Amino acid sequence: MQSFKTTVQLPDELNEAIIKAVNDSFEKAKSKFDQSEQYPKYLNKKQACHYLNVSYNTLNKFKADEDFPCSVVGGGVRYNRDELDKYMLSKK
Repeated sequence: MQSFKTTVQLPDELNEAIIKAVNDSFEKAKSKFDQSEQYPKYLNKKQACHYLNVSYNTLNKFKADEDFPCSVVGGGVRYNRDELDKYMLSKK
């Protein structure tokens, strides 16, 4: 089976318009999913469950793992959003 490759040189104006459209789309998507705008850096239990999209029971199971990142602050448990991300990525 033969394959053919063709190279097309686009005009500079069209090339720049495509690059701008792609960049604009990326920025729009990025802002839509930017978690830092929706959640504070330190989360309470309810916020952590929503952020991780898990139930209270599942969060409690995670907390049983000695590597699970949480801190007691003023008698309440807080979860650092960045540390939660690292933890979840390490469990893949």
